[in-house]
Order: sequence, then C-alpha cells, then structure tokens
Amino acid sequence: MNTFGRWRVIAVVTALLFALVWPTTAPATTSPQPSSAALRSRIIYFQRSARTTDLALALNEVGKRSTFEAGLWTNFLSAWNTANTAQKLNYSPPKGLPTTGHVFVVLGASLSKSGTMTTQLENRLKVALTALAAYPKSKVLVTGGAPKNGHTEGQVMHDWLVANHIAASRILTETKSSSTVGNAANSMAMLKANAAYTSYTLISDASHLRRAGVLFNAAALDLQQRAGKAWAIQQLANVAHKDKTITNPPTDATTQVIASNVAVLLGLSSAYSTVVAKPPTPALLTSLAVKPAKTTYPVGSTFSRKNLVATAVYDRGALVVTSGVKVSGFDASKVGKDQVQVSYTDGQTTKTATFQVSVVKATSSATLTPSTTEVRRNRTRVTLKAKLTSATGIVPTGKVRFYLGGTRVGTVTLKAGKAEFKYPKIGKTGTKSFKVAYLGSSKLTTCTKTIKLTVEK
Repeated sequence: MNTFGRWRVIAVVTALLFALVWPTTAPATTSPQPSSAALRSRIIYFQRSARTTDLALALNEVGKRSTFEAGLWTNFLSAWNTANTAQKLNYSPPKGLPTTGHVFVVLGASLSKSGTMTTQLENRLKVALTALAAYPKSKVLVTGGAPKNGHTEGQVMHDWLVANHIAASRILTETKSSSTVGNAANSMAMLKANAAYTSYTLISDASHLRRAGVLFNAAALDLQQRAGKAWAIQQLANVAHKDKTITNPPTDATTQVIASNVAVLLGLSSAYSTVVAKPPTPALLTSLAVKPAKTTYPVGSTFSRKNLVATAVYDRGALVVTSGVKVSGFDASKVGKDQVQVSYTDGQTTKTATFQVSVVKATSSATLTPSTTEVRRNRTRVTLKAKLTSATGIVPTGKVRFYLGGTRVGTVTLKAGKAEFKYPKIGKTGTKSFKVAYLGSSKLTTCTKTIKLTVEK
C-alpha cells in the first residue's frame, strides 16, 4: 500500500475503531497477556505500521486495565494521525492564540564548534521574535543543551532574545536536552510544574515540526500516565521557519523515526525493539456477533444501524464494528418476516451473522378540515375534508367512512390520501360529532378522527 493510502486508512478506520472499542466482550483466551510495556510498544508499532485492527484491539486491552490510560492513548494517537494526515504549518504568528497561560517553545539546534549560534537556530529565533511581538503576554521557553565550548543552546538562545529586547522575565530556559526527545520531555515537565501554563506553540523548522509535535504530545501522555491524573495542556498552531516545503503524509522512513523516538521518550526502547524484531501476528477474525436493539419495523421504514450492535470477534479480543458492516435482506415494503444478514470483512476474511425482523403495518393518522365552523340548523351543509398520512410516508389507500354522531352517513374512496364528504343539513341544535374512520390497508393500520361542531338556530 502506498504511503498516502496507508495514512488515509489509519486516520479514518482507526478513528472509527477508537470511538467504539469500549465496552466489548472478548472471547476466552489462553494466550499470556502482554506486560504494560509490551502492550504500549505494540500500540506504537501498530500505529507505525497502519495495522488498524490490531491497534484497536490493543487499545481495547489497555481499556480493560485502565480506562484512564486508554483515553490518554486514544487522544495521543488521534493527534499523531492529525500530524500525519492534516498537518498545517504556520509561517507567521496565527491569530486567536490564548492571551493568558500561553508559551512559545523554541526548539534548539546544534551550535557551532566555538559555541556560537548557527543560521538555522537564528532563523527559529527570528520567528519567535515575531510571535512574541504579536502576543506580548506570552512567555517563551527555549530548549536545548548539547554544550559546545561551554555554551548550551538554551542559554545562547536566552541571551540572543534578551539582546533583541525580550524581557528576561518572559523567558524560560531548558539546557539539559541533547535531542528532540529531550526537548519534549524536559520542556513539558517544566510547563507541567506551573499550573499557570495551559497551552503552548512550538517553533522550529518546517521539516522538524511534525516529529517535534508528536513527541511533545507523547511527553504529555507520559507525564499524565505517570501521575495518574489528567493534564489539560494544549498544543496550538505550531509556527515554522520554512526551510523546505512539507507535504502530508510523511514518508515511511519519517514514520519509523517518529515511532522509534516515541518509544524512547516513553521509556520503551527495549520492548519496542523486541516488537519490531518480531512483530505480533495479525489478529484473526473468527466470527461476527450481532445484537439488534429493534426487531419490529413498520412498512415503509428503513433499517438504521443505530438499532444494531455488531461485534467482530477475533482470536485476541473483540471490537464493535457496527458502522463497518454490510446489511442485506431487509425489506420493509410489505408486512411479513425478514431474515437480515450482517457481514463484516477484515482483509481477506468475511464473517456473517443473521437475525429476524418482523415488518408490521405502519401507523396511519387523519387530519380533518370542515368547510365552516358556523353551522345553522336546517340550513348549513358541512363539507368535511380528510387527509390521511402514515408514519413512514406511505400514501394511504382504501376507503374512509364518515359519521355524524354514531350514524354512518357516507363512504368515500381515498385519492392521493385525501377524501371529502358533504354532510346533510342537521335538524337539531347542539354539539355534534363529525367522525372519520379509515379502514386501513394491507400496509397501514386503521385510524379514527373526530371533531365537534356546534349547530345553532
């Protein structure tokens, strides 16, 4: 599968599965359960390899152990997918960033041998200057260690910003990291230490921001996972120096590097290497289970997936796949019994399940409109118009009976669901009942409707 197809599948199918993995009922299995490290490493590998079913099953297993952790991973992978399929880079400060609690994070780049700033790093800082001018209440975090001639990237960046009239009080400095992984881990730890910081925007080269964005999200995942507590930090509208034109999705090589970096950041290098060296076999679809929430349908209705839960059962778990199944055999054109077949295909394997539904007459209803409401004794003849409708849009056919009180005074055949009858003059004053009775059809139920009119002298 080409790169574009691979990421379109993971962005669409995996997003669908993420929304449906809890709760499910997995079949009994004698396979040993993977450790947390192995399970997390498999998730990274399945994400990298676009093995969407295995990814969803792995998330399902995480959910059984911790719904909190499963939620963290689901959000992280969703952001990762967005970075791969819909990354949008800003080359100037975007509008609408928060005016409080916001931090621009400038990622470092290698210094020269003498410990001075390179053009690459200066370009990033120039972007930062523009951003800080646009948002004078935002702070800036400069991140990078990797000392050269006694100078760190972070300190050199700090000094450059001060020399360019950025107040030192606005600058946070991180000087321990020697890679993007370290930038992400150390910077996010600094932001988490101060509850006032609620959002951040990364600044780096365009060619660097996809990987950096994923790693900063991974660092947020790691911090929350370790603390067992959610952290409402947001990564917003990253800003780039345009070193090259970037397109979506990334190459396979870039995807592999990002996945490997994520494993390192999460402390999973060894476990991840094991998974890469010997990938798990793909999950085997063994059966499909269906549970209809509705088995009675009126004539003229359509089948709704909202009334069905379809579960794909695999050799290592189960997934709700209702939106991905094909449904056939449903026919609500007439009263009777239908055998509905549901099928689901994963790869080259298709499984089916069936259930029976009853199709019954649809409900009919009537609306009555009199030609007048001022009825005079022995003078007025009321024409009553009846309009029949059905709950499922079927046009009623057949006959309608018209009554005055308890006496039937006429029968009319419907035309396009309508009928009318001209009543005789009424010889007595008082309140009279004008009733219409629809006799129904092979597809529609009977119904009656009554209105009352006062007959005066």
